Amino acid sequence: MTVATRKNIPEELRSYSQWICHDTDKRPINPHTGRFADVSDPTTWGTFDQACAAHDAGRGVGIGFVFTENDPLTGIDLDVPECGTATPLQEQVFAAFPSYAERSPSGRGVHIIVKGRVPAAIKDSAQGIEAYSTRRYFTFTGDVVRKERPLEMQEALDALYARLRPPDPASFYTHETPDDVSLVCDAEAVAFVRKSEANRRNWDGEGVADQSKAFGAVVGALALVGCSREQAKRLALSSPLVVNGPPHSSGTRPEKSARDFDRIWPALARRGAVERQERALGVDHGRQVAQTLLTGWNERGGAAQRPRFRVQHVSDIEAREPDFIVGDLIEARSCVVVFGAPGSGKSFVTLDVAACVASGREFHGKEVQQGCAVYVAGEGGAGIKRRLQAWSKHTGEELDKSKPLFVIQSPIEMLNASDVKAACDAIAEATGEFTIKIIVLDTLARNFGDGDENSTGDMNRFVMAVGRMIERFGCTVVVVHHSGHGDNSRGRGSSALRAAADAEFRVEKDNSTVTLVHTKAKDAPESEPIRFSLESIELGTRKNGAPFTSAVLIEREEQVTRAIKLTRSQQRAMKAFEDAAKEHGQFADDGSFVGVHRDDWRTAFYRIATQDNDDSKSKAFRRACTDLVEKGELDVADDVFRYVGSFAWVKNQAVTATRTAGQDTDITGHVQMARP
Repeated sequence: MTVATRKNIPEELRSYSQWICHDTDKRPINPHTGRFADVSDPTTWGTFDQACAAHDAGRGVGIGFVFTENDPLTGIDLDVPECGTATPLQEQVFAAFPSYAERSPSGRGVHIIVKGRVPAAIKDSAQGIEAYSTRRYFTFTGDVVRKERPLEMQEALDALYARLRPPDPASFYTHETPDDVSLVCDAEAVAFVRKSEANRRNWDGEGVADQSKAFGAVVGALALVGCSREQAKRLALSSPLVVNGPPHSSGTRPEKSARDFDRIWPALARRGAVERQERALGVDHGRQVAQTLLTGWNERGGAAQRPRFRVQHVSDIEAREPDFIVGDLIEARSCVVVFGAPGSGKSFVTLDVAACVASGREFHGKEVQQGCAVYVAGEGGAGIKRRLQAWSKHTGEELDKSKPLFVIQSPIEMLNASDVKAACDAIAEATGEFTIKIIVLDTLARNFGDGDENSTGDMNRFVMAVGRMIERFGCTVVVVHHSGHGDNSRGRGSSALRAAADAEFRVEKDNSTVTLVHTKAKDAPESEPIRFSLESIELGTRKNGAPFTSAVLIEREEQVTRAIKLTRSQQRAMKAFEDAAKEHGQFADDGSFVGVHRDDWRTAFYRIATQDNDDSKSKAFRRACTDLVEKGELDVADDVFRYVGSFAWVKNQAVTATRTAGQDTDITGHVQMARP
């Protein structure tokens, strides 16, 4: 079941906490433990999301819904024999119950879900129709045949029950014991008993906890396949289960088994005869082959076979509210990109988000959905523990084993399908029963693998790998990314990543202030920027007595930045300053932009000034210098001007980027020495 098909299941059904998983033999599985579930024990069921997460983690091949006395729902199951045709009654039932209907996991069965109750379970194997209101479960796939919400259909259920009223169970045991004639040879009988894995273990006595129960299952299978009494007793007593079984207090194991056989055989023989008779009518309840039924409907103008492309009228598409895991910022089951320059604090932001999700703590006043968080620390793995220690010390939230925050301290090669599968398998095994809400890939560069970030094809492959991860775990994947070399307003590399992202955030840093800016939201308005202070937290003392620290984000009180209006002359002066910075800017040893000398700025200003003569240009330049310093746009020291005020850090980075343009960068975005 994919994330898309899960959404086809009606919201009303998904709201119940009556979901389980199932194995290939359709045995119910507890989504919390991976052990068998019980349709009469609610503690072995879970929510829809828990069942989906358990299925994604490998605890079963599908999911199912348990019908109980406390819900208003009934499930109708339509089966036909393999290579058979739909009966008129089956077609009538499908037409009479125009409620939600979907295919079974095999793609051949049909389940209809309605509102209403039947007094007792309906099981008409000859007609291939069953209906249950309690103590049974149906598999669910979201593979829709008819997309309707479950409809109230009590009158139709009453009519169906009146027509197919189940017989008295005692009637199954009113037949005389069948003639003692064998229908199969010994080899065929033993092969039939050992056909299922469970009965193979019973026959062989492998891992049997209850000897009597296992012996009863073997005898029942021999009765069903058509053994005579003498043949069944001889074969059962010769099985390894009996021959190698433990002794009994009242005699040997064969003696005890012989007494058990004489006691249970008459009822099992009658039951086997009844079931063989039903099968002779062409019905095999164990097989879900209703694809033939669908074919019959198609020939009569009924439901269409499943097309490759599904075309729906807009009125048939269900509108659902967005499901956010972090406030109004991060939506569930989505791809999110958080980008910024090296050292901007983007990893502090995403680690803060992951810790809040795992602990259930609000993310700076924004509510979160608590769940499992997995942080792939491809970059900065050595310091992640210290950062989390600082986070715990600041918040008072202990990240103990009850808080499902997991870390992978090695990158995943997302362009390598086998590496992605191995990583997902490891995540599924480590997280166990927890429902994964968020996976963080920090950073894209370290988790990209053997590819080119600037290649649209390679970036699309990365996006597809992220999509497979989202689909497998039903979670959100956050990609931490570096900003562009010459443009800090976008992530570097191919724009295919931004196009595919459901949400995007830019992280900016100005001294100790970190700002989270919402730059893209597909289906919701962009949120207001959030400003943090990046403050140091002392964690302990080194051997030399010096303290060692890490940092945390502390949200600052909301600041209202007053828009500064510049005159046209001042705007030209700022443009000249930008040109001079690119042409004659002064830089520190570490490559950071220091400023522009007054003379270089004046030269650039004169080139674009609109005044008629140099004297007028000089006056305009001096006035612009004074005004821009007073307005807080620039600062000056020793005739060297530099950016200050709002977004000064971004402007300084833009100038620095022009200096490094054309140089090579390593995979983390750091400038390398230019090649000769």
